[in-house]
Amino acid sequence: MIKTKRLVIKSLTADNDGQVAKLVSDSQLLAAAHLTFSTYPVTSFELNLFLQSVHVYGIYQQQLIGLLLLDWVADADPPALEL
Repeated sequence: MIKTKRLVIKSLTADNDGQVAKLVSDSQLLAAAHLTFSTYPVTSFELNLFLQSVHVYGIYQQQLIGLLLLDWVADADPPALEL
């Protein structure tokens, strides 16, 4: 977890309070982030599966305002993560 005076960034593994579902209910945001789900609106099952299968971090300013998605770079030496 990273805390600053204005923001908190923390790992997300489940959407217990519905804030991630609310954020990804915006189709324009999904398109801009190149995120695709098989259902729209996203089901809680699919959303929780997504949160458990990639490195997702929530950006909070009292409430969730954004997501950081990190993915392994398979051919990097040494192994690395990319945004």
